[in-house]
Amino acid sequence: MSFLECLPPVLAASPRLSKADVILCVGRENITDDMRRNITVLLDKWPMRNKIVHFGGNPGKQAGAKLAAHVGFSSGWFRGYDWVIRVNPDTVIYDDKLVWPLMERADNWGVFVSCKEHCKDHFGCAPARTHTDFLAVRPSRVPRDAFADWQASSLHAELQATVAFRDIYAAKADVYLPWYTAHGGWRVECGGVWHSTLACPDLLAPRSPWQR
Repeated sequence: MSFLECLPPVLAASPRLSKADVILCVGRENITDDMRRNITVLLDKWPMRNKIVHFGGNPGKQAGAKLAAHVGFSSGWFRGYDWVIRVNPDTVIYDDKLVWPLMERADNWGVFVSCKEHCKDHFGCAPARTHTDFLAVRPSRVPRDAFADWQASSLHAELQATVAFRDIYAAKADVYLPWYTAHGGWRVECGGVWHSTLACPDLLAPRSPWQR
C-alpha cells in the first residue's frame, strides 16, 4: 500500500512509464470493500490513463506470483502490446535509461536480470535464468499457456518463468541489465531497478539506497 501511495512522482518523471497501461493484480483472501476502495483510489492517482485492478485469491506467496502470470497470459490481457513489464509491487524503476534502449531493438524479445548471478544462493532459484522481481518480454513471443503449470509446487517462480520463456532463450533473443547488488542477496538492485526492503517513503528519501 505504501508503494501504491508514493510511486506517482517516480512514474510521472518517466515519459514512457507515465504513458503505460497498468494491470494491478491483488491476491488476497477475504478482501473487504474498504480495501478494494482504498486500492482503487490510490491507483487512480497514478499518472497513467488506463489502469485496471484485478482482485483474486491468494494461493500462497510463490503460487500467487505464478497464478498472476498465468491469468495475464492465458486471458489474453497482453494481446496487441509490443512489450509487457512485470514487477513486484515493491520494485521501483527509478531510472529507465538502460531499460528502454534494450526494448527498442527488434532482435530483443526479453529484457531480464540474470538469476544465475543474482540469486545463486537463494533456495529454489539457483537453477533458474529468469529473475521475476523485474522482467520485460514481448508477449507475442510467449505462448498463452506458458504459465499453465502454476500449481506445480516443485516450480519456484523463477524456475517456472525460465521454462515459460524458453523460446526467447532458444532464439538467443534475451538481453540483461548489468548485474549489481548492494546487499549480496537475491533482490534486484541493478540497471535502474530496485527491489526494496524498505517502505516506499523511506526508499525514496533524499538519500535513497541507489544514491548511497
